[in-house]
Amino acid sequence: MSAMTTRSITISFTLLLSMALLLEPVSAGNTLTVSGIVSSRTGINADFTASPTSGPAPLAVQFTDSSIGTITRWSWEYRLNGSSWKQFAVRQNPSYTFTSEGLYDIRLTVSGPGGSDAKLKYGYITVHSPARRPVARFTEDRNIGTAPLLVHFIDRSLYNPVAYLWQFGDGISSMEKDPSHSYPTPGVYLVRLRVSNNAGSDTAAGLVVVLPGWWR
Repeated sequence: MSAMTTRSITISFTLLLSMALLLEPVSAGNTLTVSGIVSSRTGINADFTASPTSGPAPLAVQFTDSSIGTITRWSWEYRLNGSSWKQFAVRQNPSYTFTSEGLYDIRLTVSGPGGSDAKLKYGYITVHSPARRPVARFTEDRNIGTAPLLVHFIDRSLYNPVAYLWQFGDGISSMEKDPSHSYPTPGVYLVRLRVSNNAGSDTAAGLVVVLPGWWR
């Protein structure tokens, strides 16, 4: 028998023996254990959302934890305009009312058996100055003259009104901010301006005197 044939028989026998050793425990109903390192991530990922994230003071905000993992502790903190951190809640889904205007950084720290993690969102909550009820004011380019009299009214109201209602005293009205109105008939007309915003409304009044044409 040649050396090459002997080597082939030896390799074949080794392969058969190896397969038999691998298959035998399985066919006998035993468990085949493979040694090595099996890694799995059991940590925690912190995250959250909030609604609303902006508005006038006082602003009530609902926070919702959306962290991943087994969590047993929550710590919510805010930082106003870069100041020091202040804790405002220790439960999972808190609500909180912000009373001072500015930009708020929000940080959530969560922990549990798998570890701990923190999520920081810069400038996440924006609180504006409180809305104020407007104060109605207006002027006109003229409030007396002969008929027909064209008057241009100018709104001078305070604290940011968003809606306007002019009543010119002759049954005609307008919702423009700075309307013009023509008075064809002599008379004394009571003009009213009503302004409003989310905080309320206010009304101002004035007189327009229209003289007969012969008054010139």
